[in-house]
Amino acid sequence: TKLVLSVPAEHPPLEVYKLEDVAGALDNLTLLDVRRAPANPALPALGEAVFTAIDGLTLRVTLFKGEKDLWARFVAAGPEAIAADMKALAAKLDGWEFQISPWKEKALLPTLNDLKAAPSKEEPPPTQKP
Repeated sequence: TKLVLSVPAEHPPLEVYKLEDVAGALDNLTLLDVRRAPANPALPALGEAVFTAIDGLTLRVTLFKGEKDLWARFVAAGPEAIAADMKALAAKLDGWEFQISPWKEKALLPTLNDLKAAPSKEEPPPTQKP
C-alpha cells in the first residue's frame, strides 16, 4: 500500500518519491548519540509524527532541534496482543533522546511545501505570427 495524503483533501500535486521518504522515514535511521531525556525539554519540540505498523504498534516520534543537531524521543504504544513487544521496546526507548541525522527532519515532519511536486516545465505554446 502506498502512502497518500488525505488531509488536506484538496492539495497540489505531490512528488511520489517524497511521499515514499515519509513512508520510509524510520528505515535506516541512524542514531548518532543518546542522552537522558530531561523531564522538561530545554529545546522546543518541532513537532510529532506517529507511525502505525500493521500489527497495531504505534511509534510516536517527537523531534527537537538544537543549533546544529536533531534529537528525537520515541514512545511506543499498541494493542494488548503485542504488549510483550511494546514492553521490550519501551524498556529501550523510555527516558532517552536520540540524536539523528538532520536530513531525516523532512521525512519525519514534512510540510505540504516539502511534498509538492516541482512545477512542470512544459514548453509554452508557440506564438502565432501575423
